[in-house]
Amino acid sequence: RSSGRILKAANILIANNPHVFEKRLFSELGYGTELKVLSANNEEHEAERVTGELIAHHFVNKTQYKDYAILYRGNHQSRVFEKFLMQNRIPYKISGGTSFFSRPEIKDLLAYLRVLTNPDDDSAFLRIVNTPKREIGPATLKKLGEWAMTRNKSMFTASFDMGLSQTLSGRGYEALTRFTHWLAEIQRLAEREPIAAVRDLIHGMDYESWLYETSPSPKAAEMRMKNVNQLFSWMTEMLEGSELDEPMTLTQVVTRFT
Repeated sequence: RSSGRILKAANILIANNPHVFEKRLFSELGYGTELKVLSANNEEHEAERVTGELIAHHFVNKTQYKDYAILYRGNHQSRVFEKFLMQNRIPYKISGGTSFFSRPEIKDLLAYLRVLTNPDDDSAFLRIVNTPKREIGPATLKKLGEWAMTRNKSMFTASFDMGLSQTLSGRGYEALTRFTHWLAEIQRLAEREPIAAVRDLIHGMDYESWLYETSPSPKAAEMRMKNVNQLFSWMTEMLEGSELDEPMTLTQVVTRFT
């Protein structure tokens, strides 16, 4: 699928690698067009430049995004490319690895933020209501869902109804009330200080402890929490803005990443 020029460059690079066997790539597709070499200061700058080149080529040549491929050396490099692709709303598919944004811990945090920015998102609410475990059982959620449906409300909004206590009671209702009132406090904070709200959200749900309880090993829990912190770092950058980019709202950030 690659032209001769691309494979010539690949052969030059491969020749500098320590190996015990000869490897020469060849192509029957002709020599091809000139290659463009980009220099970058770091991995973030590299991904930003590659994404920018892709967008420019797509715009000028009226191509489809499925016509492009980004090849990288190791799976650990995918996340920074995913960050810039998501931020620029470029559809993509990871081949031979796991997408950063498909990891359970990332989906969990984004589901919390989806509820904060859109209280009508019942699917996100159902994902987070017992993540971590809160003793809010299926029977409680079933009754809450029925109550919300008959009143044309979301489950999160319906959880604040005064009359709900006539339908729900006991530990399940108490746990539900604690959860939704805590989330409402985070929601109010997010309107004033979104970065602090996301930080308090992660800390308040004690997600790190839950990861250590449910992960197969401490190392796995550490890696999963590192992913959460990486997402928080990216969000902080977008919420703060920079010399080139205006600060975004929490809703805008969540929309870019979902």
